[in-house]
Amino acid sequence: MKPRRFMFLCFLCIVALSLTMGLALSSLMVRSVTEWEWENTATLVRLEVERAGGPHALFTDPREGRRRWKELSGFFIGLPEVVRLKVWDREATVLWSDEARLIGQRFPDNRELRAALAGRVSVEIKELTKPEHAFERGRFATLAEVYVPIFSDDTSREVLGVVEIYKTPIRLFAALWWGRIVILTISLAGGLSLSLLLLLLVRQSKREQARQIQEMTSLLEISKASSSTLDLP
Repeated sequence: MKPRRFMFLCFLCIVALSLTMGLALSSLMVRSVTEWEWENTATLVRLEVERAGGPHALFTDPREGRRRWKELSGFFIGLPEVVRLKVWDREATVLWSDEARLIGQRFPDNRELRAALAGRVSVEIKELTKPEHAFERGRFATLAEVYVPIFSDDTSREVLGVVEIYKTPIRLFAALWWGRIVILTISLAGGLSLSLLLLLLVRQSKREQARQIQEMTSLLEISKASSSTLDLP
């Protein structure tokens, strides 16, 4: 194989490997950071639930729960990037929302809500297309919906309801975008540095081979000259 063709193929392999590693690392970074963000949101919600009287006080008595959630809604809506609060009971019915027209409505086909009612923090980031988004579509294009299951205080750890936080994580998305750029840039820079090092090694090897060939040629010429001298009468 010709040296130039070999170097070109090596360059392509190194760039492909660098891009693959960069994309893998950026995906891992995005997943880790977003999971950390959503878990922090869930922790904050549960702390506020405890501060407001505990899960039973907010979920077992709908009337009293609505009063307390009305008080809590001011705190949550005042947080950075939070634009809406929605509270669900175990029957997938809206117990409380800062949008009063949603209170009392049921949306049992919500997949993320079902996951939260099963005990898992669930997140959806997409355009507002669900039936319960009818009152948000005119204000927002895309939101992050964080569904936080609220458990009972006893040992049964029963899910009493779900708190849904609507967020516009613009700063988070911007940070993730810059993080991806940095990771891909470092990966490509590393790949290009490795390619340059390989090129220098190949050139050095070629020079060394040329020097050895020249030395061998010189030795052969000296040997031929010596033989010619010996053959003279």
